Amino acid sequence: MTRQRMIPALSVSLLLSLLLTSCNKSEKPFPDNDFKWSHRTDKPFPDNTGTWRSSSETASEKTTEAQQNKNPEIPPNPASFTITQPVSYKGIVPCSDCEKIELVLTLRPDQVFFLRKDYQHLPKRKLDRQLEIGGWKLTEDGKNILLKRSNNSAQTLAIKSAKQLEILNAEGKKIAGNNSYLMTQINPALKPVESMSMQGMYFEKNGRGYWQDCQSEVTWPVARAGDYVKLSKQYNAMNKRTSAVLTIFTGHITLREDDISETDEILVVDKFEKLENRFSCL
Repeated sequence: MTRQRMIPALSVSLLLSLLLTSCNKSEKPFPDNDFKWSHRTDKPFPDNTGTWRSSSETASEKTTEAQQNKNPEIPPNPASFTITQPVSYKGIVPCSDCEKIELVLTLRPDQVFFLRKDYQHLPKRKLDRQLEIGGWKLTEDGKNILLKRSNNSAQTLAIKSAKQLEILNAEGKKIAGNNSYLMTQINPALKPVESMSMQGMYFEKNGRGYWQDCQSEVTWPVARAGDYVKLSKQYNAMNKRTSAVLTIFTGHITLREDDISETDEILVVDKFEKLENRFSCL
């Protein structure tokens, strides 16, 4: 065979070899094809948060969704959900490093929520109970509840009825599986008397301290007890007596024991941590 005939033959042989190699790679079984299933969107309530959005952003999305609706003649059927006093819901959700997590969510008429999370049988975790304070609101269609949590995150719960809520995933959709993500109303409502981590704006007016929760924007007078003196001294040392300063501490809300407070409740600073050099929650 001459040199001129050998070159095309070698080229054809090389091309066939490359094609066969490519076919073998593409026909690998699916599980071995470097694909891993992610359960990020189906995490249970304690870690399953989306991003808190303003009412204007939500309204804009609703308008776009309505424009794309193929059946605009079908009217929405929002659930009726109103509360005039605190109401609590209890549920059990799966846990990745423990047996289960017991949740108790308390909603108040002033748009404040308290959440208690009890982690069952987990020897590796230092804290088996966590408590949280935040703000809540209804979606515009009245079908869901949005919980505004720390770090500007949000959790969505569907209103099944006045006595039952359902925890949704980070995209606001139903979590596949059984009824593990249902929360049922309990009576009486749980009163949050335990100390919890708090972050909000502290300020003083007319010789009295006040604290505003960053999530719910509700303000409480601060009791002259616990670590109040330490907090007040550091606040005044910053020479910001007319400005609210971001404050981090552990504390609890209780009924007032004096006649000076404007409300029936008062905040007790159990352990003051620090004042941030920030004058807003953002």
